[in-house]
Amino acid sequence: MKGVLILLAVLSGFILSRLGLPASFLTGPLLVAAFFAVTNRPVIRSNLFIYRLAQSVIGVMLSFTITAKSLQTIVANWFPVVTLVVTMLALTTLIGVGLRRFANLQAGTALLGALPGGAGEMIAMSDSIGADVRLVTVMQYGRLLAILATVSVVGHVAGAQPGGGHHAALAPIYHAAPLNYLVSTVIALIGALVGVRFRIPAGTMIIPAILAAVAGILGIPAAPWPPLIMASAYLVLGLQIGGNFDAGVVAQLRRLGWFILLSNLFLLGVSALLAVCLMPLLKIDLLSAYLAATPGGLDSVAAMATDLKADAALILAVHSLRLISVVIVGPYLVQFVAERLNRQSVNVQNSES
Repeated sequence: MKGVLILLAVLSGFILSRLGLPASFLTGPLLVAAFFAVTNRPVIRSNLFIYRLAQSVIGVMLSFTITAKSLQTIVANWFPVVTLVVTMLALTTLIGVGLRRFANLQAGTALLGALPGGAGEMIAMSDSIGADVRLVTVMQYGRLLAILATVSVVGHVAGAQPGGGHHAALAPIYHAAPLNYLVSTVIALIGALVGVRFRIPAGTMIIPAILAAVAGILGIPAAPWPPLIMASAYLVLGLQIGGNFDAGVVAQLRRLGWFILLSNLFLLGVSALLAVCLMPLLKIDLLSAYLAATPGGLDSVAAMATDLKADAALILAVHSLRLISVVIVGPYLVQFVAERLNRQSVNVQNSES
């Protein structure tokens, strides 16, 4: 039965990839594994080191999301770009607080479900800080589906024409030397070992990203992973996360569905408002401004920007800065807000008693 699960997981990844959906080898296997778990069929559990290694592989790839051109774009437009990033972080934090209070979610789950990181990164981060990775997954991918739907509407209003469906590459594509791949492998192994040995918030992604960046500065750059390696890492994450679903989670999702839907609609509405404000500041078109302001994942937004011939350099710059900010600040922001909220709850209970 487990062989059937793996076969269906890989097949679903290929199908979603052919449809042009981002992180297809995470989404497809996750859905297949979730179906097996909910229907009480056998699922696959990776050991802790393999699971951390898959997270570390994603961490190494994070170091390639910032290019020299992206940095130049940020420097030239630093004030509106930083303001946009800070505004979105503050807004999503408030939405997370609202979800925690009105939907009765655990603070870490509510905040990570609302934060505007890449879905894969937020899901990987959830496990390391004790959030409910299943609910974070649903919240992040529910928002991604809403973004994909609204971008087509905005693109139509802006008169954009798809450019043939070619997806943007997040990392430079080149024929790396064996030494560069060895550097990537060593960094990923270090990240996995650190993740198993120490409980650093999201350390399995942050540490490999930092080490890969330092290696590049020292003149021995890491190599971007081949598609097969990234697909395998996403496959491990998808099978592990999907296997955690059960009938109880499905019932909880039914209860939370309206809260998640309303929070996503509110967030996308504010993103549209921010896009209108960005247009005159950065002298860009509506579609480019909306893609820059939207809280979608970097990989999906990059693909849409290229396909719709938007200002990909600026969009990647904004999302790269926001992604790095969320990955670095997110775990500590979640811990800080969660402690404050828990302290307030205790004070309220004491005053009532």
